[in-house]
Amino acid sequence: MKDKIIINRQLKNTIFTYLAIILLITSISMYIYKYIEEKNSLTISATITSINSQSNKTTADVKYFVAEKKYVGKVTLSNNTELAVDDQTTIKVDMNNPSRQITNLLIYIASGILLLSLITGIIFIPQFIKNLKNQKRIRFLKQNGLYIEANIMSIYANNKGKTYKQKYPHRLRCQYKNPQDNKEYVFDSEDTFLDLDNIIAKYNTQKVTVFIDKTNISNYYVDLTSLVPKVNIINPLEFMKQTPSNKEK
Repeated sequence: MKDKIIINRQLKNTIFTYLAIILLITSISMYIYKYIEEKNSLTISATITSINSQSNKTTADVKYFVAEKKYVGKVTLSNNTELAVDDQTTIKVDMNNPSRQITNLLIYIASGILLLSLITGIIFIPQFIKNLKNQKRIRFLKQNGLYIEANIMSIYANNKGKTYKQKYPHRLRCQYKNPQDNKEYVFDSEDTFLDLDNIIAKYNTQKVTVFIDKTNISNYYVDLTSLVPKVNIINPLEFMKQTPSNKEK
């Protein structure tokens, strides 16, 4: 019995969390690369040889010299530039490869990736961490906690839960009367989009298993999978009627 909607949400959260981490690492790597690039850059003057103006972009062909060797390149100018042919402009080149110009394009890309990683992380990482903690809590309760069989009381819609196709998730409420102190305890399950009414009616289930922390009764887990029998009990007489030997006779 799997709640595909909840599982898909958790999977989506996991994927986008890892995506945010990958984007963050990528942007940091690009910043480091840019830092190294700047350390190995050489700022020089270049002479404009021609200007090409378009409606939204102005570029210029330039020539420059490094170690008395001539190189040519292209730079982007502002549309309202006052520079003209034969004027000087400043450029950066790789000192180990002067034919390669260094621009700020990498910084812009890295900043965009960093912003995207932060936005994605803010949206998905908190829920991812919450899911991890909850899974760890459930494992702890199943391995170390007490378990009881509580009576099913009701199923109600959680109007504060996250909707799916404009439908609220549901929770199962159950009750247990402790014979030792004669007190009644009420437990609520986590959100689910399973058709609990149909499951309970199908298997004629009256009880549900609850795992409880031995030291803190407010820390518990209502195991909805216990609503479904672990094995299907078949009437032996009905089974014998279906055996091949009986059919042959």
